[in-house]
Amino acid sequence: MKCRRDWVKYGCASLLTVLVLTAACGRVIDSGEEYVPISDTSRTIDQTSYAFASVDPTVQAASMEALGEFFVQYNESTNIQRVYATDSAGATVTSAEFPAGEKYVAGPLSPDSTKLFLYKKAGTDAGGSDHCFGVILDMATGVKTISSTPMFALDTVCWAGNDLLFTANRQIMFFSAVDFSSVDKYFEITSLVANDPDGKYIITGMTYDRNTDQYIASIAEKIPGAGELSDLYKTKLMIAVIDNLGRTAKTFYAKDGLYSPVDISSGAPLIQAIQIDSTRNAALYSALFTPDSEEPSTCWIVVNTSSGSTVSLPQTLRTGIIRGGWIYGITMDPYSAWWTSMSVNLYTPSTQGKYSLKSTILTQPAENRYIPITGTTENNTYELFLYPDGNLLLKAYHTESGYSRMILYRIIFNADIPAAEVIGALPAKSSMKYMVAGVDLSGKIIYLSDY
Repeated sequence: MKCRRDWVKYGCASLLTVLVLTAACGRVIDSGEEYVPISDTSRTIDQTSYAFASVDPTVQAASMEALGEFFVQYNESTNIQRVYATDSAGATVTSAEFPAGEKYVAGPLSPDSTKLFLYKKAGTDAGGSDHCFGVILDMATGVKTISSTPMFALDTVCWAGNDLLFTANRQIMFFSAVDFSSVDKYFEITSLVANDPDGKYIITGMTYDRNTDQYIASIAEKIPGAGELSDLYKTKLMIAVIDNLGRTAKTFYAKDGLYSPVDISSGAPLIQAIQIDSTRNAALYSALFTPDSEEPSTCWIVVNTSSGSTVSLPQTLRTGIIRGGWIYGITMDPYSAWWTSMSVNLYTPSTQGKYSLKSTILTQPAENRYIPITGTTENNTYELFLYPDGNLLLKAYHTESGYSRMILYRIIFNADIPAAEVIGALPAKSSMKYMVAGVDLSGKIIYLSDY
């Protein structure tokens, strides 16, 4: 991870054996990273030793979890990564363990939550190769299937129907989720790219819509002959709707003023992660120019693939998640890498389909927190995930007086009145940023430890 720094581990080596948990939790005391089990009644826990200053004071007073409850304990210095699953009662189990010294990045859960895709770095260096081996983890047995070659770019793999995987970045390739064997599929959109000698069209991402048995792809369309960064910054963002036979059913552009996200140093189009919900809404990233800026920032937008239009929202969103026509989005004021306040908001449509702010679910001050807003995957500070019951999981990165935590909030919707409660935390020191893969169909949070 970025900004690595060494730190002194307190305690004895035997503490490392605590990693394989069945229901263990612990609290963090600022005076030395000493872990005190919640069930340990032989010691008095001094609540003033907890310094979660950026957690709302009301929540801090009302919720013991806000004082620093952990799902898992640190495993630094072991060079071993593990996949964990934590249920609604806080019981945590280890789903898989990887060999020491290997480097993995969490990918997507399968639709039925039985498998998890991970990227295995081709080199031992954290920077490693641009491409990774693919790993399919059976969540029930812990059995791992690994691709024979490093063929996957980070954040490009998605699940399709019929136990298939695909990657759509510059080209579209399908694989069996059983043994990584190649599966031939025709996509008309690839001929648009192949027959373009000027490199005008670039496929940047794709997702599969199980509700309609269609695919939604994002295409970057460069200005012909563009070479200057000022021109490349204004690469068009095209959305393509593709039927189950690979034929292009529809294409449309994001509304004026929104562009395809590109690398601000080279102008190369960036990888896209696309969401789709049951109302034909699709969510993806776009670029925009904020006032007084000559370089584009990245924002998160929603388009309706049925009408072929961009959904108009009252605020600029950094990231979010969609479900059943509702839009949950994260805003920052001002919209910049360094910001003053962050809010999680719910937007709902009127009978005419016009979206408005229904409620602000949670607001937090910046506390010197930084969000990279020039890329599509650098959203470690905040992420949203869906529970199967329609509630939300919010992962929020906090830095507290030299300690960093990934605070996890469960956002509950009762009688249309949302409420956020702290349910626990994960390590987030510079080399300990745990990666949340998602929430499975039983409501367990699935996540991968870092080194």
